[in-house]
Amino acid sequence: MRKDAAHDTLTLIFDRYNTYLYPANRSDLCEAFCPYEVTVLFPEGCTEGTVYANPGGTLRPEKRFEGKFKADYTLSPSSGNITSPPPEVFNYDYDFPANTWTDWSKEHPIGVKVIVQPGGQRTHTFTARSRIQLQAPGISATESSAFGIDQMDIGVRDMVTC
Repeated sequence: MRKDAAHDTLTLIFDRYNTYLYPANRSDLCEAFCPYEVTVLFPEGCTEGTVYANPGGTLRPEKRFEGKFKADYTLSPSSGNITSPPPEVFNYDYDFPANTWTDWSKEHPIGVKVIVQPGGQRTHTFTARSRIQLQAPGISATESSAFGIDQMDIGVRDMVTC
């Protein structure tokens, strides 16, 4: 957990969340899934903050290849009060066109504020399901591409005490 004045963040590091397309590729290497759950604990007392996720990685599609990223997030009601409840599933989708060589990171606010009244701590289960994918109309003998997620930050932004 990394802490500073504005954030409490948990960083998940991935070493096998990668996709590849190349001439001898098996179809199961061009798509990868990663589901996980994190319990978010708001301390005792009156606390308010916004939950977020921030995936980041590398994208190296060549010529006709396209990359896709999709993530679905939910935050359980659990105990405590949730103001501005999010939809049942909060979705983010990105399409990356061919020749988009980049290291990328994108914050995904979950669109909810959790308020904990004085007298007890509150926990919420944050569930994420994400998928990365490479697509191409056909693979030549010399083309190859890669797309990977290296890390995912999960945290509470702008946490304040009431």
